[in-house]
Amino acid sequence: MKNNLAEGILLSGGLDTSILAVVASRFTSLKAFTVAFQNAPAPDVEYAVLMANRLGLKHVVHIFGEEELYDAIPAVVKTTKSFDPMEIRNSVAIYIGLKVAKENEISTVMTGDGCDELFAGYSFLFRYEKEKLDFELKKLLECNGVLICPSC
Repeated sequence: MKNNLAEGILLSGGLDTSILAVVASRFTSLKAFTVAFQNAPAPDVEYAVLMANRLGLKHVVHIFGEEELYDAIPAVVKTTKSFDPMEIRNSVAIYIGLKVAKENEISTVMTGDGCDELFAGYSFLFRYEKEKLDFELKKLLECNGVLICPSC
């Protein structure tokens, strides 16, 4: 019987991927992938390195430049069918991470998403007052016009 465990994880070092990495590494040998844009602050890299080291994961950190970013955008827009800047920004990093995993002969990859949307973890949300924050979080929780959070 073949197991259904991923070989890799896109590791940001945040809550979502760190929890996944801890649990999954108990059952399989994971290879972690972290990507970051070279012209922007990337505190995720530091946290991802800490988590990968703590868990003894093989870890690839890939820093990408403008050319790779711009090359990925058309595929991301086509796949997501979205021009939303937040969606594109997040999805480009995932796309590049999945591409790097494939280049490293990894065919199954876990990603973690959700905590930033639930707990206002994105830095652009930090400055909002409660009413505006609630509005922005509700927008983040929408998926093709259907709320994924039944209490919203």
